[in-house]
Amino acid sequence: MLPWLVCSLPAAALEPFEGAQVHGFLSQGYILTSGNQLFGDSRHGGSLDYTQLGVNGSWRLLPQLQISAQGLYRRAGVGHENDKRLDYGFLDYTPLSNDELTLGVRLGRVKLPIGLYNATRDVPFTKPTILLPQSIYFERTRDLALSADGGMFYGEHRADWGNISADFGVFSLGVDSAESNLAVFGRNRVTGQSWPGSLQSKPSYISRLMYEHTDEDGGNLRLGITSIWLNAYFDPKLPAAQRLVGRTRYDLEKGDFTFQPWYFSAQYTAENWSLTGEYAFRQLHFQGFGSPMDRRVDGESWYLQGTYRLAPQWQAVARYDVYYANRDDRGGNAVAATQPTYTQYAKDWTVGLRYDITPKLMLQTEYHRVNGTGWLPPLDNPDPRKTQNNWDIFAVLLSYRF
Repeated sequence: MLPWLVCSLPAAALEPFEGAQVHGFLSQGYILTSGNQLFGDSRHGGSLDYTQLGVNGSWRLLPQLQISAQGLYRRAGVGHENDKRLDYGFLDYTPLSNDELTLGVRLGRVKLPIGLYNATRDVPFTKPTILLPQSIYFERTRDLALSADGGMFYGEHRADWGNISADFGVFSLGVDSAESNLAVFGRNRVTGQSWPGSLQSKPSYISRLMYEHTDEDGGNLRLGITSIWLNAYFDPKLPAAQRLVGRTRYDLEKGDFTFQPWYFSAQYTAENWSLTGEYAFRQLHFQGFGSPMDRRVDGESWYLQGTYRLAPQWQAVARYDVYYANRDDRGGNAVAATQPTYTQYAKDWTVGLRYDITPKLMLQTEYHRVNGTGWLPPLDNPDPRKTQNNWDIFAVLLSYRF
C-alpha cells in the first residue's frame, strides 16, 4: 500500500518527507502497418492505441534503506486496452556501500535485469527506438519478462580497470494471461483459441553479470551475460474425461514448462555514436502435456544496432534484427501443415530518428521492413493464416517526462 501512496502523491505533498522523489513519463504513439496488426487496428489508417503513463517514487527511510515503486498504465491493442499494474515496488537495503564496493538486496516486486534494456523498457527516454529489438524484448511475452515478486541480491565492484556488477534473483512470476498462454503453447488446432486452463508460476531464478569500462577518450564499453531459469506449470480447465474426444484433443494434460534463455550483450558508446549487439539462445522444455506437445525447442535470435548523433538534439538509428523460433528449423517447415511457415521467424530492418525538442519533451519516428511474423502479438492477429509474410511498420511517438 505504501509504494502506491508514494507514487500517487504530488511532489509538493512529499516535501515534508526528506529524501522523497517523484518522477514519471507520458507517451502517445501512432502505429501504421501493412499486412498485419500491431497495437490495435493499425492497418486501416493507423492506430493511436499505444499510450503509456508511468509514475514512480522513492523515499529514503534510512541511510541504508529506501522504498521505491512505479505504477504503470498502458494501452496497446487487443487484450491491453486499459492495463494498470504495479510495475515495481520494493524495499532496497544496502548494508555495504563505499567507493569500491556496493552490496544490497531488494525485496518485493522487482524489475528483471534482462540484457541492456529490459529494466527500463517502458521508459521512452531510455530506449533507442520506439519498438525495442523484438528478437530479444518481445511485446508478445512482455508479461513474462517485466517484473516479478521475490528478492534480488546485487553487488558492484569498482576499480581502475572497470566495474563489475552482479544480480541474482529468486522470484515467482505472474504468468496467467491469455497472451502468455498463446505465446507459450500456441493455438488449439481444433478451436483456434488458447488452450483452456491457466499457466501458473513455480520458483524461478535469474542472474546477470555486467562489466563496464570507460577509456581515456571517454568511450564506454559494456559487456553482459544474463541467464534465466523460468519454471511454470499448466493447470487444465477441463476434466480429464473431456480432454480427448475420439482422436481430437480439446485440452492439454497438466504439465511443466521450463524456459532457459541465455543473453549475451555488448555495447560501445563514444561521444557521437554507439554500436550495440545482443544474442539470445533459448531452450523451451514441455513435459507431461502429452503428444505432440511434449518436446524441447531451441530458439535463437540476435540484433546489431548503430546510433549516431547528427546534432545536439538529433539522433539517427539503424538496426537489423533476426528471430528464429526453432534454430533447427529456421524456415518453419515443421509447422507447414497447420500454419504459415513464416510464423516461425522474423527479420526486421529498422531506421529511425529522435528529436529532443526540450530536455523533457521528445519526438521519435521509425520505419521497419519485416520479413516473417515470429514475434507478432497473437491477440492483435487471431488468425495466422490471414497475416502477411512481408510487411511494414511506420511509428511515431511523442513522450514527456517529469
